[in-house]
Amino acid sequence: MKRIIDQKKKRILIITAYIKPINMGGGSNAEAFSEFLRHKGFSVKLLSKTNTGFFYRIDKNKINVRWPNSIPLKVFSLLWIFPLSLFFCLTSNVIFFVSKHYPLVPFLMLFCKVFRKKIVFRSSLIGDDDPFTILKKNSWHSKISLFAIKQATVFHSINPAFTESYIKAFNTKKNVVETSQGVDTSTFTIKLRKHKEAFCKELNINPEVPIILSVGFLINRKGFKGMFEILAEIKHDFTYLIVGDYRLPINHPLYYLNYEMYENYYFGSDLLKSKVRFLGPITDMKNIYAIADILLMNSYAEGTPNVLLEAMACGVVPVVRELPGYRDFLIKNGENSLLFKSISEAKSGIENLLLNQNQMNQFSQNATIFADSSFSFEATWNRLIEKL
Repeated sequence: MKRIIDQKKKRILIITAYIKPINMGGGSNAEAFSEFLRHKGFSVKLLSKTNTGFFYRIDKNKINVRWPNSIPLKVFSLLWIFPLSLFFCLTSNVIFFVSKHYPLVPFLMLFCKVFRKKIVFRSSLIGDDDPFTILKKNSWHSKISLFAIKQATVFHSINPAFTESYIKAFNTKKNVVETSQGVDTSTFTIKLRKHKEAFCKELNINPEVPIILSVGFLINRKGFKGMFEILAEIKHDFTYLIVGDYRLPINHPLYYLNYEMYENYYFGSDLLKSKVRFLGPITDMKNIYAIADILLMNSYAEGTPNVLLEAMACGVVPVVRELPGYRDFLIKNGENSLLFKSISEAKSGIENLLLNQNQMNQFSQNATIFADSSFSFEATWNRLIEKL
């Protein structure tokens, strides 16, 4: 491969909305990807926003700028966010924009274009920041955003649905690189499953009972009510673990969804009783994936969830509501996972897996092999570098 980017000279900036302690998929992936690039020898900075603190905070290679909740304070915050962001863009050679939800993203992209920087833009959610959805909004800001996205050196399409959106918006896929956002397959690995009994003991869970896992904010978009209804009809014994926030502090960007999370929590508790365990947010998911047998996802809108890639890399079998861009690209239905379009299909698929351990084991092995070959950060980086 040609050494298009000299690791000793090039500086990489990754701009994303939120990173820890606020758990957002795009930010979590951006943080992990930045570590991967540092280990490869690149100089990498991660720029994100927070709604606490004062002005900005620099922690080694991570820069957090304050983006408060109120409109007047947001306007005031631009006095330091914009020049600081321009500075880091100007002193970098390659800039990754992970979604459009960092303040003034289109203007920063155009600034980078003027100074001939390499620009990678990645949409994160179909129906939110993909090009065709932005085109349909037809506002002055969306028009600027669309123009800026078209100027990007690379549009990082994390599944075919984003490629289709780009083609609908621009009638070309010249600058598109279609590959998942990637996962650290050295961290998320099926090898951890050999410690299943020890990890179960830590959580006081019976390792002999099949474990079904769901991950995410307990919000309606994730389809938790439907998942509770699916599992309530299954007669086979199981333990259902849910990892994710269901009570958020007032300064959290999703605080306004607290009521629907409250409703989902009590609906699931009443329906499944002792079969469900709400674990809350967990920073290190490796041990959880190591004990889970099935990943259940019923989301009505997604991009490419990190949890899907991570779970598959750890040998967890996905049972997933089918969304655009999933089939064959992310998962192989009937080989390493099961796709469903209705509650009855999901119920039938889970029951068959629980009754057929050999099939479960085969799906698990196939999921890991597929993740290692298709979803590693190395595979993602190699695809992007070809275009850069």
